[in-house]
Amino acid sequence: MNTNNLHYIQMLIVKDLLFREGASFTDINTKEIDSEHFAYHIKKLIELNLVKKTEDKRYYLTPEGKKFGRTIDVFKNEVEKQPLVAVVGFCIKDNKVLMLKRLKSPFFGYYGVITGTVKYGESFEESLIRETKEEADIIPTKFRQKCIVHDRVYTKQKEILEDKLFILFEINEFNGTPKKTIEGEPIWIEKQQLGQLENKFYDIEDLLKWTISPPEGNYIEKDYFVDRSTF
Repeated sequence: MNTNNLHYIQMLIVKDLLFREGASFTDINTKEIDSEHFAYHIKKLIELNLVKKTEDKRYYLTPEGKKFGRTIDVFKNEVEKQPLVAVVGFCIKDNKVLMLKRLKSPFFGYYGVITGTVKYGESFEESLIRETKEEADIIPTKFRQKCIVHDRVYTKQKEILEDKLFILFEINEFNGTPKKTIEGEPIWIEKQQLGQLENKFYDIEDLLKWTISPPEGNYIEKDYFVDRSTF
C-alpha cells in the first residue's frame, strides 16, 4: 500500500472519517465536490484498503486507515514526518570500542558504531541483535540498555536534516569475530583515541560518553550542525 502520494481530497476524506464512526457519502462530502469526482477518490481509498463501504452504504476507516490517520496533521491536512527510531550498540572490550567504517551512503567512509532502524513490530533488543549480525557478523549475548537520545541534525543554515531517537546499548559479550560486511568494515579503537579518529560521525563521542555514563533520567536531547555535503 502506497500512501505517500494521496490526493488532497483523499486526505480530507480520511481526516473526516477520523472524527466519525461511519458516515454517508453526503456526510463526508463536506466541500460539496462534484459527486463523480468525489466518488472516484472514495473508490481509490477503498482500493488502498484505507476505507471500507458497508451494506448500508456507510463508509468507515479500516484498521489500516486508522493507522494511517495517526500520521496525519489534521490542521494542515498533510502527513507528518516522524522521528526515526534506531538502536545504537557500543561493543566495549578491554578498554576498546568496536568501530565500523561505513560502506554505504550517507556518510560513506565515515567511522561509526553498530546502528540501525527499529523495524515495525521489533523490540529494541531484537533490533540490536539483528543489526549487530548484519553490520559486524557477530551476535550479542550480554548487553544492557543505557539511555535514550533525541538527536536532531541541522545544516549550518538551520535546515533540519534528520530527527532521530536513539536507544543506546552497551554490548559486553558476543559470539563470533567481527568481520567486514556490505554494511561496514570493523576496527577496534582505544576509547581514549576515539577523539583523534578522523572522519567519524559527528555525535559518536557524545554517544559513547552517554553509554558509559548515562545522563540524569537516562534521557538527553542534543542538536548538531553539519555540512550538508556529508549527507
